[in-house]
Amino acid sequence: MLVPVIRRRHGVALGYTVRHDEMPTHAGQISFPGGCRAAGDADLTATALREAAEELGLEPADVEVAGRIDDVPSTVGFVITPVVGWIDDPPAFPADPREVQLYFEVDLEELAAPANFVDAGEREIAGHQYPLPEYHVAGQRIWGATARITQRFLEVVGLA
Repeated sequence: MLVPVIRRRHGVALGYTVRHDEMPTHAGQISFPGGCRAAGDADLTATALREAAEELGLEPADVEVAGRIDDVPSTVGFVITPVVGWIDDPPAFPADPREVQLYFEVDLEELAAPANFVDAGEREIAGHQYPLPEYHVAGQRIWGATARITQRFLEVVGLA
């Protein structure tokens, strides 16, 4: 999964997608671009870049890979490996309408504002505790694994 860190003239933002309502899994949910590793992917970074290209039309050469942050287990059994990549002031992404219903960006300062964060506690699933952070930003509710990845990213960069 690619965590796109977008450098804009007015600041730095994270890029999110809303998955199309017709998707077989996680329909309508907010996520970062990503998916399962394919046989031809050299590693999980290659997977993240390929998926971002498929979903957003983002050229891998336009991404400066910064590294990975901690794997995030999902409540449905997937383990997500977030790959952080810097993108300099891209034009509008030609998102694949079959997969992406909406692409939006949220400024890091807005994400880090305490008023936009909700700690909804924890949930136990199959003997594992999952924290339930939420971000209410840009008219959206970012929750689940995407919120946990966002929270970890903000911790790593010293904004949480």
